[in-house]
Amino acid sequence: MATTREEREEKRKADAKVRKQKEENIKKEVRGAGSKIKKWAKGVPSKIRAADERQKARRADTAKKRKAESKRVKEARIAKEESQKSKKVAKTDKSKKSTTKPKKTTTAKKTKKTSEKSSVAAKRKAREEKVASRKKAREGSTRKFATGQWRSSESSTVAKKKPAKPKKVASTPSKSSKGDGFGAAFKKARKSYLGGKGPKNFEWRGKQYHTRWKDESPSQQLAKRKGSTEDYQRQVARKYGGKI
Repeated sequence: MATTREEREEKRKADAKVRKQKEENIKKEVRGAGSKIKKWAKGVPSKIRAADERQKARRADTAKKRKAESKRVKEARIAKEESQKSKKVAKTDKSKKSTTKPKKTTTAKKTKKTSEKSSVAAKRKAREEKVASRKKAREGSTRKFATGQWRSSESSTVAKKKPAKPKKVASTPSKSSKGDGFGAAFKKARKSYLGGKGPKNFEWRGKQYHTRWKDESPSQQLAKRKGSTEDYQRQVARKYGGKI
């Protein structure tokens, strides 16, 4: 449906009014907000001042407490030092009383002095005697060295120090001599056995021994006894070129 020119104009005017009304409303709102901000801004400095004052009061209170605490600690330390000093003084007084000795009489002092003097004189005299004896000994040694007497004295001392020679003692014959040893007993028993006169075993110092050589068997020894073969020892000597 087509609109006329008049209708369009009326509509434009109505839209302009609505837009103008909106703008005015916005302006009113802005003005109200500005007034609110101004009111809040007016109260800000007072709030800041109040907070600052509260903080200052808090700081002053803490400083006062710290001062009182430091004063109390200082007084306690001073009292402790004074008590320690008084204890030290009491100890020194006690030690002085214990160390103080009764004064000795003048007679005791005199006797002590005289005894000390006599002991010093005796020590001095003994020291002088020692020095004189050492001096004499030194002079005697130098005189001996100059005259050559020290050689004769040294030789005499050396002769004195020489140990005496031990005397020779005749050696007693041992029990196991050549005629009484194991070899002699073995040869005698072997000779008698091979000759048919004695047994094949013999006794020496309470023990029984056979009459064979080291590598000789009983059969070989028996054959030798009968005279059918040569003696084992002679066989070995003949084989390896040894002497019996």
